[in-house]
Amino acid sequence: AQGDLAGALQAYQAGLTIGEGLARRDPSNTEWQRDLSISHEKLGDVRSAQGDLAGALQAYQAGLTIREGLARRDPSNATWQLDLVVSFYKQASVTQQSGRKSDQQQARNYYEQALTILRRLDAEGRLPPNRKEWVGIIEKDMKALGN
Repeated sequence: AQGDLAGALQAYQAGLTIGEGLARRDPSNTEWQRDLSISHEKLGDVRSAQGDLAGALQAYQAGLTIREGLARRDPSNATWQLDLVVSFYKQASVTQQSGRKSDQQQARNYYEQALTILRRLDAEGRLPPNRKEWVGIIEKDMKALGN
């Protein structure tokens, strides 16, 4: 937030190392797994801000993998479902930036996966009111992809 991307990257990498150690120590601890996914996401955010799209995608994918596992473990956990939405959205946003046609389709797929989760949660009455706007944001980003 203060513009020190190098410092943020260093701090987040240190946090990731701690998170990985905790998650290895007790893989059944879902809180530690979720924290680890957040560490990957923060690294992705910094790498994206630095223009390192490949590094951002790698970090986001690592977080997405963890989040998919958590969501499979307990599909009724709305927080984990929303975490998946965030991961899909970030993957889509960074993938979209490449400008390559094949990447545009992949970005569309990520956006669609995020929308599917949001619409299901909304239909089930489990989408928090402050997250309903995400549907419009994602639809707008998808529209920017064109056909």
